[in-house]
Amino acid sequence: MKGKYATGQCDGWKDISKNHLIAFLVTAKGKIQVTHVHNTSGECKTADNLLTLIELEKKFIEEDLCVS
Repeated sequence: MKGKYATGQCDGWKDISKNHLIAFLVTAKGKIQVTHVHNTSGECKTADNLLTLIELEKKFIEEDLCVS
């Protein structure tokens, strides 16, 4: 994926234990990779909290995976 354009996405759900999870994925050059899954059960479900996770994920994707 290095040097390629990418699309990021996230999705949230509850697992069997009723934990609230948010997963982040990145797609580049026809490959899909799950980057992180966050357990947000102990946090308020607000747009500000989700935006914080998105910004951290964007930084990871750009700096560690080297995609745009």
